[in-house]
Amino acid sequence: MWKRVTCNVGFRKMIVKENGSHNCRQEAPWINSDNCNGYGQNNLYFTKSLSNKVKKRIALSKAESTKSVFTFPSNVKYTVRSTDTTYQGDELVLKFVDIRVPHAACEVVALRTLGYFVEAGVIEVGKTGVIVMLKQPGKPLHKVDAWRRAPLQQRFKIYHEAQDQACSQVYQWIRQHGFVYSDLTPLNIHVSTRGEGKHITLRSVKFVDFGPPGVLEIRYYPSTEEFEKWFSARWDFLWEPLVVIPATERPPSACPGLLRK
Repeated sequence: MWKRVTCNVGFRKMIVKENGSHNCRQEAPWINSDNCNGYGQNNLYFTKSLSNKVKKRIALSKAESTKSVFTFPSNVKYTVRSTDTTYQGDELVLKFVDIRVPHAACEVVALRTLGYFVEAGVIEVGKTGVIVMLKQPGKPLHKVDAWRRAPLQQRFKIYHEAQDQACSQVYQWIRQHGFVYSDLTPLNIHVSTRGEGKHITLRSVKFVDFGPPGVLEIRYYPSTEEFEKWFSARWDFLWEPLVVIPATERPPSACPGLLRK
């Protein structure tokens, strides 16, 4: 059964399962849930008009049409004059954001830090901004056809490898950049695979959606054990409604690669 329960996670409230309402499994002593880098800095990034440049936008995918996230056809060229760089349209994602909220620029700062940022501007002055970013390869794991067709044991193997890689990447960002990526929903973890059936292997794990409150600053650097405990609880909370792993198939740790280091 589901029940509407609000859970404070800093910048917004979420509706969650009744039995998971305690902090949405997101809060931890080392996470600063009330701040993100870029807060109050919308005027630095959302200034120039991009209305004409984004007119040819199309839905990111036929299956996932939204009112705020788009791409361009492959035959469209997108040029950023400030960097003298031209992109193929289908290499990019553009996201409309509400710049009336003070934390809209936090996503720009996170994308710039990771090298995914292309350009930002406005569609409606004082109201709607747009962020243009590099498109990340892959799909959510449960939408990867080769994974869905694979034998059960291979599906478990790919799942655990993706979880392990995601864990190591999030911890690396904490150590390198001082922020934690916490919006670990299946839709935000894009997986690429190679091969079929029992020969399927994991190619890459990429992240999307760096807007708040999914990216937050830290108060201090957590130990690997402290981080692993948080990551495991957060991952299970967000993934179990969609991907159910039997207890007999669960490894001792969600982050074996990290704890081996």
